[in-house]
Amino acid sequence: FRSISFIEEFYNNAPNAYHSLDANGYFLKVNDTELKMLGYTREELIGKKRFFDLQITLLTENAEEYYRQFKQTGSTRNLELEVVSKTGKHIQVLLNANAIYDKEGNFIASNSVIVDITHKKALEKELMEKNQELNHLNEQLFHTNQEKNRFIGIASHDLQNPITNIKLIAGKFRKTAFIS
Repeated sequence: FRSISFIEEFYNNAPNAYHSLDANGYFLKVNDTELKMLGYTREELIGKKRFFDLQITLLTENAEEYYRQFKQTGSTRNLELEVVSKTGKHIQVLLNANAIYDKEGNFIASNSVIVDITHKKALEKELMEKNQELNHLNEQLFHTNQEKNRFIGIASHDLQNPITNIKLIAGKFRKTAFIS
């Protein structure tokens, strides 16, 4: 009895969200972590909502077909989805799931693990924006450097004749100074 309550406690308070879906995609079981993430009660989800009804990206239009394929293949790995909570908050998640079959090979349920990657995706987006900004600044620096080189080239060319003339005059003064 003690080990069952420990397992149940571990399941409900795991750091990641867990749920099981029936053959039609309806919630069979969901842990407290996922309930907190989604903002629903167990009563609002179990048997009443399908997981793919909560999705707003990737599977929205083809969710039923995707779930049918999942039931045949038996697993999904590292599938990035965006789900919407009861309050309308968009949550980026990473889904891993396995199918459970009976002895005859009929699909019974799925067991899924969901990791909230919203913060990770926000950091990736920020990093991408910073890289784009850095690339833009590098382009500006490259063009500024080209302008500098062009200006120095023009300036050195324009100064070449006066410097040559100054050298010639200085040479004449030197010769004149030695003659006198």
